[in-house]
Amino acid sequence: RGQNPRALVVACCDSRADPAIVFDTAPGDVFVVRNVANLVPPYTGVDFGHHGTCAAVEYSVAHLEVPLIVVMGHTQCGGAAAGLRKYGGDPNGDPAVFAANEATGEGFIGSWVALTKTSVREVCEKYDPDIRARMLEHELVRNSVRNLATFPFVRERMDKGTLEVIGAVFNVFDGTLTILDAETG
Repeated sequence: RGQNPRALVVACCDSRADPAIVFDTAPGDVFVVRNVANLVPPYTGVDFGHHGTCAAVEYSVAHLEVPLIVVMGHTQCGGAAAGLRKYGGDPNGDPAVFAANEATGEGFIGSWVALTKTSVREVCEKYDPDIRARMLEHELVRNSVRNLATFPFVRERMDKGTLEVIGAVFNVFDGTLTILDAETG
């Protein structure tokens, strides 16, 4: 019979932030794509690379015609922490962390975390070190929401009013979910 989900949820692959549990869904209620730090890259055209997140967004929006996309970040995000460690300029940071290593086959994390670079720098300019991680968790969600609007098939549906895109942050400590304002979070 196919599927008819009510929403696409873009979430982190962290085991503490499972969208099916957070939203108390049944099978078929939501279409989910999970990746490190719930990142959606900006649209750059179809280059025939391996873009799992982009493919899931396209399928859910253009074929399943979901009416809602929720980008769900979470507290204590390791992907956000990795971005801070690599790009935050902190004395404990390490710009070489997660570098490509052909001998071991590693480097995918560093390539993916590169998507956080601009957000990390913006957060570091605006916030004190003691709250940067928390603020980055929010900013990565807002950035993914903005990036979703760069996809022509998403923008078209948003402009028609048939697709809403929102951001949220799940608190792994107390189980609360906060819906973010697009600008102030």
